[in-house]
Amino acid sequence: MRLANVAINGLKSCARIAVVILLVGALPALAQTPAPLPLLKDNSALKVADHVWVLPDGNVPGVPNVGIIVGSRATLIVDTGLGIRNGEIILRELAKLSKNSEVYVATTHFHAEHTTGGTAFPKTFKFLRPQAQEKDVVEFGASFFKLFESRSADFAAVMSGSGYPRADVLFEKDYAIDLGGVRVQLTWLGPTHTRGDTAIFVEGDNVLFSGDLAMKQLFPAFASPYGDATVWLASLDKLEAMRPKVLDEVIGQSDLLGEGKPLKLAFLSGKPHSMILWGPPGVGKTTLARLTAHAFDCEFIALSAVFSGVKDIRAAMEQ
Repeated sequence: MRLANVAINGLKSCARIAVVILLVGALPALAQTPAPLPLLKDNSALKVADHVWVLPDGNVPGVPNVGIIVGSRATLIVDTGLGIRNGEIILRELAKLSKNSEVYVATTHFHAEHTTGGTAFPKTFKFLRPQAQEKDVVEFGASFFKLFESRSADFAAVMSGSGYPRADVLFEKDYAIDLGGVRVQLTWLGPTHTRGDTAIFVEGDNVLFSGDLAMKQLFPAFASPYGDATVWLASLDKLEAMRPKVLDEVIGQSDLLGEGKPLKLAFLSGKPHSMILWGPPGVGKTTLARLTAHAFDCEFIALSAVFSGVKDIRAAMEQ
């Protein structure tokens, strides 16, 4: 299943831009295949900004996106994967990217696939955790660990010998850390998916690790009796505010935004054109569409194939 954003505007004037999220390439599964092991891949680190690398989840259940942020004096790992084997994979990737002896670890929430890989980390690594997340570990950690183990024999095998690492630094709401040349902001946003969900924002590089607070193609899942829909919606508004405000803040997409490339030329010339932005979730399609609309003083209309139909598309085109 892929998502495509379509930005449409008149060729002669920029009266408005419509962004339509279309479902393409969605085919029914012809046969069930065995679920892949919940493991990160070796040699998978992707550089997404000057200081930030990501080990992608590969759309594998039980695998999170793991971040490694490297400064001149210290390094921060964001989420640790499930169990010791994933932690060891992260350590191998870390050794290639950073020689810093000072390493910090932050987790977006307490669920096992985000935390228990830290069991493999050296005792010199410092774990940062909001107080609300620590309460989740104390109150729900053991029961959720068993829940994840029970998912399958593969999960149980990967989790064998692991647990929840201790917290070295507990904070109430906000915690900032200077890694040397790059600053990272940790923010507890209130009870949402769990009681202790934490957003991790790399300033300057404008990279956000939202954990399960904001995910593509998935509906919000409340995994805690403390979850609050009102708080979650307010949290999404705060995350939305972190989107790039100008084109220069967008990281990546050099084929579109590099010197002499199509979208860069459109911005410089002040002449927008019809376009289709197509690609997997999370690569910046909606952000680019919003920036295009703002740059050319155009109306932005967002339509989703999940919630909208032909009637909505026709109505948008008639506006």
